[in-house]
Amino acid sequence: MPNFKITDLPLVTSLLEAGEMECAQSGASGRFNTVQLRSAANGGIVDDLAVDYFDAYPAGALASLTGGAGWVNNGVLTGGTIVSRTGADGRTFKALQISNGQFGRRMPWGNKWNKLKLAIAWRLNGGASFNTTATDALLGICSGTVNMGGSALTDNFIGLRWGSGAGDGITFTAGTLINFYNMSTAFRIVTRRAAVTTAIGSGGSGHRLPATEGYHGLMVYNVWRPVFLNAASSVTYTHMEVSNDAAEVELMHQQNAVMRIMEDTNNTATTVTATESAIVGTSAGSIGSAFDESTGILDTVNVSWPFTVANALLEINAIAIRKIS
Repeated sequence: MPNFKITDLPLVTSLLEAGEMECAQSGASGRFNTVQLRSAANGGIVDDLAVDYFDAYPAGALASLTGGAGWVNNGVLTGGTIVSRTGADGRTFKALQISNGQFGRRMPWGNKWNKLKLAIAWRLNGGASFNTTATDALLGICSGTVNMGGSALTDNFIGLRWGSGAGDGITFTAGTLINFYNMSTAFRIVTRRAAVTTAIGSGGSGHRLPATEGYHGLMVYNVWRPVFLNAASSVTYTHMEVSNDAAEVELMHQQNAVMRIMEDTNNTATTVTATESAIVGTSAGSIGSAFDESTGILDTVNVSWPFTVANALLEINAIAIRKIS
């Protein structure tokens, strides 16, 4: 069971409120010495959620993901550093900063899923406009933690790519309250195998990500698939992504927004929930496509960021994955 530090209070509070966590108390001081996710592994009932807020990690370079709640396996990380930040409300928190690297963590249910909801709170740490390159920036689900979406040769990946590929502008913009990045093109829903990335359609347009420290941009990615016989079965995967638009990017979102998003269940893969509309925005897009697991089962959350400080660093404030079914 995971043990949490006092810096994990936002995560602990959210899970307690949702009835997904229990505490063991010891000593006259009433100090909590154990906080555990009530999952199937420890006799509880919650087995559909995994989340990490990164507050329990020590500051500095990080190569392995061992914290969070709900995960069964440690995650892998390249180009990762834990950084301390001050939020818009003055409180401090930690974030995972990625420079030319990627995040991968196996979902606790592996590839035994039909409907997934992935939510992320993030920002771009930079001060100037830049363009995407032929090396993909990705968010989605891949096969294992070795040959992930951002690797030179990928086993299997499905999810979102920043823009259409090389040359899309990510424009640094001075807003009313904060600075943010404006994407000139929509996120693309893509697959990737070996060294080939295939675009299967566009997501929403008008995406924005905060640049100013302490602000959290939000994105939700839904992927649904029907029952299928085996890895070679080609079935229709339905995708939807929702992210901050111009009206939402300057709002003072909290890290815990990802848990509020997790509490809602979409009626269909392409339906934006009331919570998503209220705290994420309306910059949404959806599409369906045929795909299979013939080159690798889809069992791992994956974020790939190929850019460095010369452009902008990606900072993840929180990430959560929920198995709806």
